[in-house]
Amino acid sequence: MAIMVAGNEAALFTREKRIQQEIGVYDQFKEKGLTIIDPERGGFIEKSRVIYEKFKDKASPAMIRLINIYEK
Repeated sequence: MAIMVAGNEAALFTREKRIQQEIGVYDQFKEKGLTIIDPERGGFIEKSRVIYEKFKDKASPAMIRLINIYEK
């Protein structure tokens, strides 16, 4: 069980770092004149909330944190 928890924590950590790296890449693209389209995620988050509510009791704390990261 400890190995699974550690694996989930490591996956969460690497995903957080990847998101931070992607933000930096987007800034570099913008500096070079590329247009970055960032779709409005509010509607998607709202529609997917039904699924989240249905399965949140089965999600690990790491998965819930990951969802919260992606919702920002």
